[in-house]
Parts: sequence; structure tokens; C-alpha cells
Amino acid sequence: AGFVFKPLNGRLLLAGANPVSAAFANYLPMAVFSLIQATLLMVVLQYGLQLQIDNVPAFYAVGYLTSLVFAAIMQLLMAAFGFPGRFLAIILLMLQLTTCAGTFPIQTTPGFFQAVNPYLPMTYVVEAMRQIMTGLDYGVVAFACLVLASFGAACFALTSMVAWRKRTVRMDDLHP
Repeated sequence: AGFVFKPLNGRLLLAGANPVSAAFANYLPMAVFSLIQATLLMVVLQYGLQLQIDNVPAFYAVGYLTSLVFAAIMQLLMAAFGFPGRFLAIILLMLQLTTCAGTFPIQTTPGFFQAVNPYLPMTYVVEAMRQIMTGLDYGVVAFACLVLASFGAACFALTSMVAWRKRTVRMDDLHP
């Protein structure tokens, strides 16, 4: 979803809009689109692959939280870095896929991946989904959701700061 939508509306910012409102105005379409994508993914997982899910409402709730958080991450990367932010998003995705312990236990990966593991949001998505699908420990799910929500809030706050900074036209904006 992040590659399709503009992260910030420059006209809105230069017109004097509140940076938080401007960030939210551009986050909202990304969020709606990501929720639709998440719904499609979870329906395919549940019915197409027929995964055994112990708590279906929690499965969808964590899926929706995850999609909102990753939409906020995408918006931040693209707002802060422009086109190179898209490239950074792909690098972040690849890094998360290798460090989240979704396929292999984290103990079997090189030391770098083990060190980075706790600092990436997908680690908490995998932990929460495992617990939801098996119904073992909802304390882990609650903690993972708190961490994910913190990632999302931090990214949105940073995007708002980028929007605040972009309210002033700089020479680089006129002559890129």
C-alpha cells in the first residue's frame, strides 16, 4: 500500500496545516488499503490454507494491528527519505523476514540476526500469531501488541515531525 500513496501532501503542509493532521490525512488512505490487504491475506490463510486458528478474532485483530503498523512504517520511510525510502522499506522487509524466526528458530541464525531480532516489529507479529494459533499464552500476545502499537505510534510521531519540518520550503525542494 505504501508504494501507491503519497506519504505527505506538500500543498497541505505549505498551506499551514497542522503537521499531525497532514500526516494523518495521508496515513488514512494507506491504512484503509492495508486493512483491505490484511483481510484478504487472513481470509486466504484461514480458508484457503485452512490453518488451525485457536482464537479467530484475535488472529484478525493482530493482523489488522500489523497492517496499520507497517503502513505507518512505510509512510515514515517515504516521507523522510522520498524515493530512496521505498528501497529502504524493501531492505527492512528482507531483514525482518530473515530475523523474525518465522521459519527457523532464531538460535540457528547468525549472531547478527539474533542481535537485531528484538528490535524489529515482525518478530512480535510472529510471536503473537504463534500464540494465537495455538492458544497457549495470551500474555505474550498482549506484550507483542503493545510493542507493535509502540512501533506504530513512534513511526506516526516521527512522520508528524517530518511533516513539521517540510512546512518550510528549502533550496533543495526548489532545485532537487
